[in-house]
Amino acid sequence: MTFMAAQSLPEQIADHIREKIIRFELKPGENIREAQLAADLQVSRSPVREALKLLEKQRLVEQTPRKGTKVTGLSSEYITSLYNITGALIMLAAKECTEKSTPEDLRKINQTVLDAADAVRRKDIHAYYTAFFDFSLACLKAARDPLLEEMILDLLPGVRRMQYLTFTLRRESLYENLAVIERGNGYLQQGNSNMAVETVFEYITKEKEVALKTLETGLQIIKDLPVSTVREPAVKSNEHREQL
Repeated sequence: MTFMAAQSLPEQIADHIREKIIRFELKPGENIREAQLAADLQVSRSPVREALKLLEKQRLVEQTPRKGTKVTGLSSEYITSLYNITGALIMLAAKECTEKSTPEDLRKINQTVLDAADAVRRKDIHAYYTAFFDFSLACLKAARDPLLEEMILDLLPGVRRMQYLTFTLRRESLYENLAVIERGNGYLQQGNSNMAVETVFEYITKEKEVALKTLETGLQIIKDLPVSTVREPAVKSNEHREQL
């Protein structure tokens, strides 16, 4: 990954760890060793600790006194709560997006759906995953509700983790998933907030069922997911030197 200079060092490190958790390069329940992580990234342990606190707020890691930090586990209770709460917030965002979006907002939203459709045709699961969340974020921005946006963004990494897993396991059957996104986009473009919200409810309900079914098959499938072999660069910034 490429660290962005505009971010603080803890935020850069949090992004680095977050992506590894979302893509199951760090598995549920796996220990995260501060010292090893700091050595790998060539930073001190202080910004690593701050990064882990940011991830704890997003419920991606759990920190226990004298026991250290581990990746948050997955359970049916957690998944049900995650999708129920996030879904309710996204339905509100869909309503506000439909009511507040400008022609330029709608153009950007529509482009992400076109990107998603292209990814499905090419059977490019990673491109579809990216386009799907680009669509979600474009809709969220168009809602123009900072508090709602903050609440959803805190929960979104957990959803991203489950969607990455379920998309990966059904790469050959994403047309059905795309069809709902296209239908929802159609209602947004028409300004039909009631149907846009109804489509979000339908989508979240279905995705929650898929996530729960995936969990029921056992976490062995997670252990078998391929891990990226790309080496991560060391952090190089003024903040890095200041905190060493």
